[in-house]
Amino acid sequence: MVDRACAPSGGRRRDCLQTYRARTKGETENGVGYVKKNAIAGHSFPSWEAFEAHLDRWERDVANVRIQGATGEAPRSSALRVMRYIG
Repeated sequence: MVDRACAPSGGRRRDCLQTYRARTKGETENGVGYVKKNAIAGHSFPSWEAFEAHLDRWERDVANVRIQGATGEAPRSSALRVMRYIG
C-alpha cells in the first residue's frame, strides 16, 4: 500500500503526493557530508578563489569518476550517457 497525503479537493480531482519518509531523508543530504568530509576537511585555503579551484579539481578528478553506490556507475559516465540520449 502506498502511503500518500492528499490535498483538499476543493471540488476538483484530489491531488496526492507521497508523504515525507525519514528513512530516505539522509540519502539526499548525505552529499553535503560527503563533500565536507572528502573535499574540504583537513585543507585550508588562502582565498575564496583557491577554495573554488580546489573544489573544481576535486569534483572533476574524484567525485565525478568514483563509482556511485546506488547506480553502480560514475556520475560523469551517467551524465554523458544522458546528454547523448537527449541530444
